[in-house]
Amino acid sequence: MTESPNGRIERREAGDISKTDLIALPVIVATCGILSYLRWTKMDTLVWGDTARWLFEAQRVAAGQLPYKDFSWIYPPFSVLSLGWMMRWFGVNFSVAQLYVDIVSMSLVLAAYFLVRNLFPRFLVLPLMLCFVAVCGTSLNFFNIFSLLTYVPALQTAVCGFLIFLLGILQYARTGKITALMWLMVTLGAFVSAYSKPETLLATYGTLLLLAIVDRNYWFDRRERREWLRHYAMLGLACVAPVLAAYLWTGAATGFANMMAGLGGYGLASRTCPWWPTGLGVFGAVASLGEATFLLAVLSLTRQKYFGDRFGRRYSYGLAGGLAGGAMFASYVFYNNWELLTGSRPVAEKIWYSGQSTFWTSAVLLPVMWTCAVLWLYLVLRAFFLRGQRISADHLLLLVLLTGPVVMSARGWFNWLLDSRTQVPGICYPFFLVLGPYLLWRALVPEGTDAEVPSGIRSAAGCAIVGLLMVYSTLRVVSAYPQLLSDKPYEAMSTLAGEVRLKNYQTDAEIYQFVLENTSATDTVLDLPYGGGINFAAHRLSPIFQIQFQQLSVPDRLLESDLETIRQHPPKVVIADNAPNYGAIHGWNANGCVFPRLVWKPATDEQSDRVAPAITYIEENYRVAKVVGRKLLLVPR
Repeated sequence: MTESPNGRIERREAGDISKTDLIALPVIVATCGILSYLRWTKMDTLVWGDTARWLFEAQRVAAGQLPYKDFSWIYPPFSVLSLGWMMRWFGVNFSVAQLYVDIVSMSLVLAAYFLVRNLFPRFLVLPLMLCFVAVCGTSLNFFNIFSLLTYVPALQTAVCGFLIFLLGILQYARTGKITALMWLMVTLGAFVSAYSKPETLLATYGTLLLLAIVDRNYWFDRRERREWLRHYAMLGLACVAPVLAAYLWTGAATGFANMMAGLGGYGLASRTCPWWPTGLGVFGAVASLGEATFLLAVLSLTRQKYFGDRFGRRYSYGLAGGLAGGAMFASYVFYNNWELLTGSRPVAEKIWYSGQSTFWTSAVLLPVMWTCAVLWLYLVLRAFFLRGQRISADHLLLLVLLTGPVVMSARGWFNWLLDSRTQVPGICYPFFLVLGPYLLWRALVPEGTDAEVPSGIRSAAGCAIVGLLMVYSTLRVVSAYPQLLSDKPYEAMSTLAGEVRLKNYQTDAEIYQFVLENTSATDTVLDLPYGGGINFAAHRLSPIFQIQFQQLSVPDRLLESDLETIRQHPPKVVIADNAPNYGAIHGWNANGCVFPRLVWKPATDEQSDRVAPAITYIEENYRVAKVVGRKLLLVPR
C-alpha cells in the first residue's frame, strides 16, 4: 500500500469487509426496507405538487417524448430519462416509480455508508447511518428517500452520483494512485452528478479543480509539472468527456436553444441572487455559527480536563463564547417565531409549532452549513499561503470533503427563492448529516484515530455524539409517524397505473372517475396549474409543451406553439384551480436581488400579470362541467 506523506488518511480508510460491516450493513438495509414498506406509493394528492408533476413528466418520456423538446423540464435530463425509460420497459405504474426511487435511495444510502466507514471510528458508524436514514426518510419535500413525496428524483440521482465520485477521489487522495475501479467510480459518479442537477455539476468540477491545485503540493510535490498536468488532463477528460457527449446528444435531439432554456429553469434561475447578504441573512448566519459554538462548548465538557490542560484560561473564554452563541441562536429562534410565541395559543402548541421550525432538517443543519463554509474558506486561504510547501493529509481530506457541499449550499447562505432567511438546500442534507458529526468528533478528539485516544475519553465524547444522533433519530421517527409512516391518513385508490395511497382520496377519486368517463385512451387531458398525477393515473397525455404553469417564464415562441397545438388538438378535459387564470402565473413572485444595497430583507419582485395564450383559449372555449373541492373540471363548449 502506498504511504501518504504522514499516513493519517490511511488509518481512517477501512480495508476489507469487517465484523462491523457484517453487523451494520444488514441492520441498515433492513431499516431501509421497513422505511420503503411504510412509504410505499404514498402521496398527498394527484392534482397538485411536485410528485404529480415529475410522474407525468416521466410518463411523457415513456410515451416516446423528450424533455425540452416535447415538454418542459427544468433540470438536466438524467433522472427523467432513466425513470421514463424504466416505465417504457416495465409499465407506467406507481409501483415502477416507487421501485425506481427505492433503487436510487438504496444506492445513495450504501454510497453514504462507505463514505462514513472511511471517516469515523467503528462505534459511530451504525448510529450515524441510522440517523442518516431516519432524517432523509422522514424529510418533507426538499430531500427524501424511499418515498414518492420528493421534490424531484434528480436530487437523489445527483447526490448518489456525487457520493460515488467523492469516494473515488478520496481513495486517490489516500493512495496517490487510481486503480481501474477508481477510474470507474470517478467517471460514473461525475457523469451521473453532472447530468442530474446543476448544483452537483458545479460541485463535481469544483472539487476536481481545487484538488488539482492543492495536489500540486501533495502527491506531486517535488515532481515534474508535466506529470501533474498529464495526470489531471486525463482525470479531467474522464470526468468531462462522457457528460459532454451526453449534453451534446441531448441538445442535438431536443434543440440547443430548447435545452438551454430548460436548464435555466425558463427564467427562474435568473430571477434571484440569494448569495447576496441581507441583514436578516447575516443575522441567521451569525446565529447558526453561535449555535455551533454553543453545541461544541457543551460537548467539550465531556473532555473538560483535556481542554482545560491544553488551552488554560482560553478554554474558559471559549465556554463563555459558546454561551453567547447560544443566546444569539435563541434570539434568532424567538425572532422567527415572534407571532407564534407572543400569540394566544396554548403553551403546548407554542412549543410544538416553534419546535418544528427549530428542529426540522434545514434548521438543524444550518450550523453545520455555516461551519463548513467558514472552515472551507479558511482551508482554501491557508492552502494558497502554503504554496510551495507540502500540505498535510488532513488538510487535503477536509478540502475534498467540504468543497462540494459548500459549493452546493451557496444558493441558501442568506436567503433563497421561497424565503428571505438563510436555508440549507435540500440537496445538501445528506452531506451535512455526515459532516456535522464528523467535525464534532474531530473537534472533540483532535488526536485523530480512535486507536490513539484513551478509551475513557473516547467513551465520554463518543457517547455524547451517539446520544445526540439516537435522540434526534427517535424524535424524527416519532414525530413523522402519524402523517408520513402510518397508513391511517391514506386511502388506497385503484387506477390504470396501479394502486396509489392518497391523503386527498375523495377529491382525487372523483376527478379521476370524471376523466375516465369523459375521455378515451387516445384523448388528452390538461391539468392546471401544477399537477399531472391524474394524467399519470389515467394514462392520458397532455396536448401541450408546458406542464408547470407557475414560477416559470416560458419563452414566447413556446407559448405561441402551445396555443397553436391546443387549437388543433384540444384536450377533452381540463382540470384547473378555481382561481383567476385557473391559478396559472407567468413567472414567480420571488425574493429580488438587492445588490449592491444592504437591506434587512430582500425586495419582492412584482408578480407578472401576463396570461399564457393557452389559458385564454381555455377560458374562451371551455365550460365548467363540475366542481370538485377547489378544482374545476372543464369540457369544450
